[in-house]
Amino acid sequence: MAITSKNKRYLDFTPMLFHIFNNECSHVYCSDRLQHNADGTFDISAYHSDYKTLEPRKYTIHYDQKKHRFYVNRYIRFGYFKNEILNNKLFFISPLLWKDPYETVFFENNMQIGNDKYNVWCICTTYESVFNEESAWKRSGVGLDICNTDDKIVRVSYHFDKFCELLEQISGFYQNKVEFYISIIDYSQSKDTLIKKNVSQIKSLDEYLNLLSLKRKAFFYEYEMRIFAVVKDKDFYNNNDKNSTRNCEDKVNELFEAELGNNSPLKLSDAVFSVTMPPLEPFKRTDVRFEIYDKLQDLDNLDLRVQLKKLFSTPRIVQQSRLYTSNQDSSWVGKIMKNYKQHGVVKI
Repeated sequence: MAITSKNKRYLDFTPMLFHIFNNECSHVYCSDRLQHNADGTFDISAYHSDYKTLEPRKYTIHYDQKKHRFYVNRYIRFGYFKNEILNNKLFFISPLLWKDPYETVFFENNMQIGNDKYNVWCICTTYESVFNEESAWKRSGVGLDICNTDDKIVRVSYHFDKFCELLEQISGFYQNKVEFYISIIDYSQSKDTLIKKNVSQIKSLDEYLNLLSLKRKAFFYEYEMRIFAVVKDKDFYNNNDKNSTRNCEDKVNELFEAELGNNSPLKLSDAVFSVTMPPLEPFKRTDVRFEIYDKLQDLDNLDLRVQLKKLFSTPRIVQQSRLYTSNQDSSWVGKIMKNYKQHGVVKI
């Protein structure tokens, strides 16, 4: 990994290589930063930069399948998720819709690489659900005054293996004209280093997806994994896009509704491990609602819980986020309430 001697602020990065996930998923490619070991465990290696030296540092997270299965977590509006489950399809969005301008600096519709043109859509997920939970909920919109159940955010946790099988099934539905690439985000960049990179020098699809997997070091807490849907067949839109007459030579659709097909042996719901309902925004301890937080949270998500149970027959799938829940003594709210009731003061 090279760092220029003239100015250490302009960092290079370690490129990802993509390999076929397994023999059953030959159109699903995983980053080499995601290792599925022979003993069934997973190792994820990613990069961030040291805030003082600005030198890239590598960290590795180990997932032991026997103790804790490997899931990918996706924060999504319930209305979109319900549509996906009922219609057995996944919604991929164009990077054009990403709000951060430094994430889209490399993105181009109909990206020309050699003699081929590629179009890319993406689903953003995280391989962490504990350390980044609060920030993930808030970035997704939790805390706003949302009355419509369909607008509420849920966290969907997918079995990684089964999710990859679904992607392979989708590829088959489109005659293998769609391929999927799973990347681990690199957080070793700064605003300056991202601007300095030259998209015109890209010589392969791997290089292009590497650039779309770079983020600034300030977002290190996200632990993000991106799932790219890639198409290079110019006739794909004419054959499969039922809602638009736009073709590959014109402009890319902002949404790709990836179907599994009516004859698919798998359903999207088969890959779902759990659906977690959002936490209610916490109250100040001087607020009269403070001591009945749990009941208010249950009421706030009552309709959401009812609708989720209609989608899934297995009760355990539907869960409530315990981020601020007082009945967990380990939570900060629980500690405050316990001491407040006993002593009238806060002792944490």
